[in-house]
Amino acid sequence: MNKKNKSIHRHWISLLLRAIRFTFFEEIPTSKLVTQSYNQISPGYDTTWTTHMRNKSIELINNLQLDNVENALDLSCGTGFITNMLSTHTKEKAVGIDQSNGMLSVAKNKYKDTCKFYQTDVVEYLKKQPSNQFDIITNGWGLGYSKPYQI
Repeated sequence: MNKKNKSIHRHWISLLLRAIRFTFFEEIPTSKLVTQSYNQISPGYDTTWTTHMRNKSIELINNLQLDNVENALDLSCGTGFITNMLSTHTKEKAVGIDQSNGMLSVAKNKYKDTCKFYQTDVVEYLKKQPSNQFDIITNGWGLGYSKPYQI
């Protein structure tokens, strides 16, 4: 295992330990800590996580009714895999929102031609949008890091 992979695996282990701590000892993880963790693992995220969840993500998107979708929003978009999938069904560029600049950097490098990405808090972004701005809103794998009742 090379030095880069060891570093990525160490960050994954650190993130897992934090998640365990939050699950058993803290009610809600702090946004800042979660964002920092994702910034650290962003370079290897697609190799380590997206590759394993790719088929499930595709299945989830394929189960949606995406006919006549003009605008799509992907909350907690991470590296943009689901955002890009949505963009193949939209007339406009799909929009992805995430707090991690590391994850968004990966997303922008991969999908800048098909998607727009913004670094901001999900709830704050939604508060600023007019009603019916988007035909579909997804939150692929990020719901656990948000307060669903606020969304």
